Amino acid sequence: MVDAYGNPTAHRRRLERKGFTRESHAAGQSQKEARGHGNTPERPDQARRDPERYKKYLQARRTLRVVTTEGIVTVSGLRKKDRSTVARHWNAIGRYLDSGKTDSLSKFDGKMIGGYKKDGEDVPKYELETRLDPLDDYENTNHINVDSIYEKDD
Repeated sequence: MVDAYGNPTAHRRRLERKGFTRESHAAGQSQKEARGHGNTPERPDQARRDPERYKKYLQARRTLRVVTTEGIVTVSGLRKKDRSTVARHWNAIGRYLDSGKTDSLSKFDGKMIGGYKKDGEDVPKYELETRLDPLDDYENTNHINVDSIYEKDD
């Protein structure tokens, strides 16, 4: 962390001002502590003042309703790719329920979401439901609401 002339870089100077030296690094001190980062990337006090700035982060934390082969479940902590897959799956379900067309739904045959750790927590692995009978049953019992994929906040 020195420049071409042997001077400490700005990053290193900032760490040293916070008390993070080579010795403390060797002793196991976390750079995160030295940098003074909050526990969460969105800094809750700043998120309240400027919610638009942290909208993406907050959306990523929302709990989604997912139609799986195990039933309709709520899942939080999904990666962006999986959240997009769930949204496209809901659109395909809506298309099927409105028009009976199954072509967009068949693209999700065998498609899985989850099955990894995110932010230190396990995200369960689920297979998306594409069988028509369970989807019809969910619609007949009013368990499917394609207007919102998000779990309602209490």
